[in-house]
Amino acid sequence: MQLVSVVATAAVFVPFLILTITRVENASAADADAILSGAVGGLLLLMLVPIAVSVIASAFLQGVMVLEVATGTLGERLSFGALWRRAAFRIRPLIGWTLMVAAALLLAFGVVVLIVVLAASISPLGLAIGIGVAILLGLGLLVLGAWLGVKLSLVPSAIVLERVGIRTAAVRSWRLTDEYFWRTLGTLLLVAVILNIAAQIVVQPVSLIGTILAVAIDPTGTGSGLTVTIVTTVVTMILSLLIGAITAVVQAALVAVIYIDLRMRKEGLDLELERHVEARDAGRATDDPYRVPDRAAPARASATPATRSEPPATWS
Repeated sequence: MQLVSVVATAAVFVPFLILTITRVENASAADADAILSGAVGGLLLLMLVPIAVSVIASAFLQGVMVLEVATGTLGERLSFGALWRRAAFRIRPLIGWTLMVAAALLLAFGVVVLIVVLAASISPLGLAIGIGVAILLGLGLLVLGAWLGVKLSLVPSAIVLERVGIRTAAVRSWRLTDEYFWRTLGTLLLVAVILNIAAQIVVQPVSLIGTILAVAIDPTGTGSGLTVTIVTTVVTMILSLLIGAITAVVQAALVAVIYIDLRMRKEGLDLELERHVEARDAGRATDDPYRVPDRAAPARASATPATRSEPPATWS
């Protein structure tokens, strides 16, 4: 999916840039400015393509990884095609959720930038005050985003496994993380730090060695070390692409693991999974073990009065 995003972005931007450069080279001085202005607008519109591809890829990855973890918990190993077919039924709400998260991040960033711009338009003193306010507001938004991010981190898992809408999934995630906020936050942060350190350990030495070689080959900057620089850049990009793919998979799987773990702790999902596996292995009919507990509540409630009406001796 990382490769698809890169290829799709390159397929859109490279022809546009080649066309723009060709037109500028063949245009007169008077027309060059107009062409460049149009190119800027075109680039802004083309930015929608990688954004759309990224959103779809992210939603797809979340759905597939949630199903991979969930079926793996039951001892099943589905093929990529089977995972995709199951995830495809929930791709629309996943895309909707991903768009909502992206829109919230853009809105928060836009508010901070707008404050700085408005303050700068008043006076130099206003700019200094605006920067200070933006920093404080940014820190506050960071804390708020971390809190909401943890409380709503299980939304994709609920959308896929419980087959509910975005609103219901948000409520489920909020309730599941109750009393487990710090545990969930710590797990997410720990894995993110480990992945980031691992990525730096792999990428930075290659970049450093390439820089040293380029300086050693071309200490005066004549351009003879350009080949080393290009090779280093390409290798670094490939490594970053691979590590980015691994990181995305691990983080998406981690959220699914946390979801299943919290349901085991709060709702006894582990017992339901055991019963499901026993019934499946015995050849009996089975239901979806990840169904929402509330759906089964009416059946249990209807059986409760008869059970309670029995005499105490029956309980023993």
